Amino acid sequence: PQVLEAATKLIEHSIEMKIPLVLDGDLLFLLSTSKSLRETITGYEAMILTPNAMEFERIYASVFPNSSESGKSIRFSGDDLLKHPELQSAKNSDSGLLLTTAEVDAITNHSDHPMHRLVQLARKLGGPTILQKGAIDMISDGKYVAANGASGSPRRCGGQGDILAGTSGVFLNWAMSRDMGKGDQVSSQVVAAFAASFLVRKANEIGFSKLKRSMVTPDMIEELGKAFEMLFPTNVEKSNPKL
Repeated sequence: PQVLEAATKLIEHSIEMKIPLVLDGDLLFLLSTSKSLRETITGYEAMILTPNAMEFERIYASVFPNSSESGKSIRFSGDDLLKHPELQSAKNSDSGLLLTTAEVDAITNHSDHPMHRLVQLARKLGGPTILQKGAIDMISDGKYVAANGASGSPRRCGGQGDILAGTSGVFLNWAMSRDMGKGDQVSSQVVAAFAASFLVRKANEIGFSKLKRSMVTPDMIEELGKAFEMLFPTNVEKSNPKL
């Protein structure tokens, strides 16, 4: 309890200081149990939440306690996701999927769509971007939806989510410092979460190609540099010293 209380104060202070944040693991559990923390993060845009299916369910149920839709994302299998054309196009894609505001609005009219409650929750929180981890990573700030079904590998290592949270934080800081979400374009937070999702899946793919089922999380970390260069090649002449 003392650790979670300290974490809550740290989050509150960070928001006051306008510091970009990524919430993962126990902080997502805390978010699902603490109304005051949910109120604190509501409207704060410089934040990414990275829930898996169960964590998403807890948060959704806490925000919409009387909803009849609780538990739906847990029941969506990878095959269920691929029944929808938008997500099918994102599967094994090199560029993923980005839906516009109008397309997102159309999704919210269909409660059986896997993205429906993601958008619903993101709009209710009114600020944080949600990166919902799964067979296909789905990302939304309530205005846009991105999906990444890059192949990765058949093996998901324990601790892979920690790498995703860390890389999300790095990309979030970079994207917001460059103000990559301008005007009517997709937000910096969605850009950051999208990039982190691709990077971790690529590192997973490279590690598995070398070590197969014996791959563990540190092996993925070893491949982050190579994965980054493959996805985001360095152009020394055009590089920005601020990054």
